[in-house]
Amino acid sequence: MKKLRLRLLAARIEWTWWLIARERKKGRELLESGQRHSSKELLKLNQRFSKHCASVMKAQRTYEAAIGLGCGEQTVRMQE
Repeated sequence: MKKLRLRLLAARIEWTWWLIARERKKGRELLESGQRHSSKELLKLNQRFSKHCASVMKAQRTYEAAIGLGCGEQTVRMQE
């Protein structure tokens, strides 16, 4: 069951990265077409982009914790 949950979470992460890439492409096209940075279209796009970024960061932290790659769990000592 854990493997299935990890695979579904990995698929969700990949899907969200795809959405982020699509939002970046749309933003680049809007800027190249002459849209102002404060236009309604770009502000709405930025809001969706930020939502996707927060979502993928949370999902990646969950995935890393599930497989045991958390930052706090592994400590590396420098040997002199």
